[in-house]
Amino acid sequence: MKDIFEADCRQLQAELLFNKFPLAIWNISLKDLQVKHCLLARILALLYNNMLTIKTSGVKVNQIQGGLMPIVEICIHKEIFKKGISKGLKGKNVYFASQLMSSDGTRLLRYKDLKHRTKINTQGRISSWFKFIESKLVEEPLKSKKVKIDYQVGYNAYSVDTYIDNLKTKNWISTFHDQIGKPIISRVLDKPNENIISIEHWIQDVESDQISPSVQLPIIKKCGGCEVKTIQNRSKRSNVV
Repeated sequence: MKDIFEADCRQLQAELLFNKFPLAIWNISLKDLQVKHCLLARILALLYNNMLTIKTSGVKVNQIQGGLMPIVEICIHKEIFKKGISKGLKGKNVYFASQLMSSDGTRLLRYKDLKHRTKINTQGRISSWFKFIESKLVEEPLKSKKVKIDYQVGYNAYSVDTYIDNLKTKNWISTFHDQIGKPIISRVLDKPNENIISIEHWIQDVESDQISPSVQLPIIKKCGGCEVKTIQNRSKRSNVV
């Protein structure tokens, strides 16, 4: 029975996009409940209506960590279902707004970029659930993907299964530079030597400084010299780091 109960809790947690065990953070009344087919959800909602809770013993608490700003703290329960957020994200292991943001936590990713970060299929039109979250997080999405100050979460690190030994000459790489606080784009110039590689720094060719680079065409050009070169001075060439 305990295994069945744990399985039901995990399934309900995934559908509600809770990053914590449903019993630990339940705050949905029976009137507002959108999950009509789940007996466990109805019992928890009924208990919540009567200011009662369930305490379990020996049940595994499936708390999901590693992200910032849970989606359920941005959107209310009805929005999660009526705006298609649960349908769009269920089973994709996306529980936090930070998973939809850039590495520095200040910009919302483009919809098509989500396929590289998550298991979301981004072919076709932009999903309505993404447009709704965008309207919540971004002030002027047509001009910039910059997230409102209240929702900026700071730098987020995501592990990538790429090893330096697998890099080859002329490969393109991108990484977040902690000292300047922004990502850099570069091309590998030679084979790795003792975990050190020489890279050629490239930058985005921005046509207008009045519009965020995140919504401009992704055209890049060789860097003519910048703070990255000043910090990592290993070559006389202005754009080689």
